[in-house]
Amino acid sequence: MQAIAAENNLAETAFLVRELGKTAFRAFQASRRGGEITCRLAGDRVELEGNCVFYLEGRVEI
Repeated sequence: MQAIAAENNLAETAFLVRELGKTAFRAFQASRRGGEITCRLAGDRVELEGNCVFYLEGRVEI
């Protein structure tokens, strides 16, 4: 399970930007491992900023 569900923050950023009229905000995930992230709208992209811990590295071939 992810400490921060980045996919949700991407979708929520676009919604909250329209609703709140802000271009950036801080999000907190209230779970056992928790986490804090800054979400920022940059044109048609969403930037996520925060600390991370790599737990898996690999290569995928298609």
